[in-house]
Amino acid sequence: MSANYTWSHSISDAPDANSFEQNLLIEDPTNRARDKGNSIVNRPNAFNLTSVIEPVFQFDNKWARRLANGNQLTVLANVSSGDQLNITANPNTLNGDSVSTAQRPLFLGRNTFRTPRVFQLDARYTRTVYAYRERIKVKLLAEISNVTNHRNYTTYNTAVATTALGVATIPSTFSPNGSVLEGRIIQLGIRTDW
Repeated sequence: MSANYTWSHSISDAPDANSFEQNLLIEDPTNRARDKGNSIVNRPNAFNLTSVIEPVFQFDNKWARRLANGNQLTVLANVSSGDQLNITANPNTLNGDSVSTAQRPLFLGRNTFRTPRVFQLDARYTRTVYAYRERIKVKLLAEISNVTNHRNYTTYNTAVATTALGVATIPSTFSPNGSVLEGRIIQLGIRTDW
């Protein structure tokens, strides 16, 4: 079994690649400090666990020994803070330039919205059904991704209505826009090792 927990805080004043800042320009080139805030990769809490359980039992009865042995359970768990996202203004071009297509409302910091936590639990059960010495093994397996079928939304609609001066006017509910990590997937298979 292996488990680890990481706490971190990533702060930046540079544009985040692979985000809405695709032009990689800061919002106020006269003062970079205005863009200082949470980085888009800021994920302060992350916990990971991996384990492989394969008990071995000794019984006098050969059928009981065969039934009790040859079982393996593998578990992988990932629990972490959600993604960090920018709250954007609607309309998008508050400062009147044609370069940036998405800007933040006044008085809101960079990447201040966080999606709900990510919770992913994956498991695999493997049963060795036939073994010829140590060279050939036939195994049945069942794999389940996202055992709990937890909805891990990673993107949200974070646009808020603003006045002409760029002040947010209506609180937003920030609804998920449909992008989500995979739901529960079950896979059954037969495998031969030689």
